[in-house]
Amino acid sequence: MEKDRLFKSLGLVCVILVVSLALALPATSHGKAKFHWRFQSAFAEADMTYGQMLEIAKMIEQVSGGQIEVDTFPVGALVGPEELFSSVADGTIEMGYNMSMSEAEMMPVTLFLAIHGGPQNTEEMYDFVHGTDVFKIVQEAYREKGIHLLSSSGVGQVVLRARKTGVLESWDDFKGAKGWASPQVIPVLTKLGGVCVEVPGFDMYSAMKLGSIDWHEWTIAELETLGWKEVTKVVLASPATQMGVCNTFVNLKAWEALGTELQEKIQSTVLANLEDLSRAYDEENKKAITASKEYGVQFIEMSDADKARFTEVCAADWEGLGQTDARCTKAMAILKDWMKKKGRL
Repeated sequence: MEKDRLFKSLGLVCVILVVSLALALPATSHGKAKFHWRFQSAFAEADMTYGQMLEIAKMIEQVSGGQIEVDTFPVGALVGPEELFSSVADGTIEMGYNMSMSEAEMMPVTLFLAIHGGPQNTEEMYDFVHGTDVFKIVQEAYREKGIHLLSSSGVGQVVLRARKTGVLESWDDFKGAKGWASPQVIPVLTKLGGVCVEVPGFDMYSAMKLGSIDWHEWTIAELETLGWKEVTKVVLASPATQMGVCNTFVNLKAWEALGTELQEKIQSTVLANLEDLSRAYDEENKKAITASKEYGVQFIEMSDADKARFTEVCAADWEGLGQTDARCTKAMAILKDWMKKKGRL
């Protein structure tokens, strides 16, 4: 009797152990582990960058052959935008998508992905970021934070636009004009005579309409998607201040759990298709340009002398950034060499 009870007890323990192990291990299909990743953007669903994020998620699912299921979420759905990076690092969520400069305080080298005064279009952006070692250098910085940087994708030119003429035709015209710029560009535009101010809630439409600012810096598509063409008279098409770049990043433990073969498939597929994703974004920008011109917005270029002046001021600013740490020093050397090959330094 006691022996029967012992066997029954041992049998029950074995069942419990088998069930526990089954729950603890990833589900399998044909012997392959399956993974569920939560992927949150720093942008709303209405933002054009969200569409690019969705395409990257689809690529991951397809190339994994169904091993990875990726659920996508807009800004704030799972974690606050200011917590996105740390939440991916600690595994609260598996993936994040944000502007490349968003972690610049923690990793200054990320500024080189969308360096001011550098690449001026999508082809140049990919040539510089992915055609050199810059992306690999930034990947190293992310890895130290417990994150794998999967991709840096272009989202079009970042340009200046003004609510009236006589502001962006030259840097002499620009002197004393008030406007908003992204943090890394502020020192450059200040040296060129601009007065950089804050805009509450980034409400550029109201600030331009009310005359609180005369100019601001942003990507092109918003002229149409946010109606900013209605308060814009002039867009400075060249020089672009920088290229918009968004980073897709994965929790390092989640990435390493995939194994080398699946990692390589995902990494190579995503990188191979990034430029096509950015060209699709460029097409939307072209539509915004056409609609804005029809509305009466002027697209202008500065003189060669003023373009060179912008590059010169940017290059002086790079010197300070290049001294921040060893990775920035490497990235700056690559940038200078790339700019010399382009005939701009």
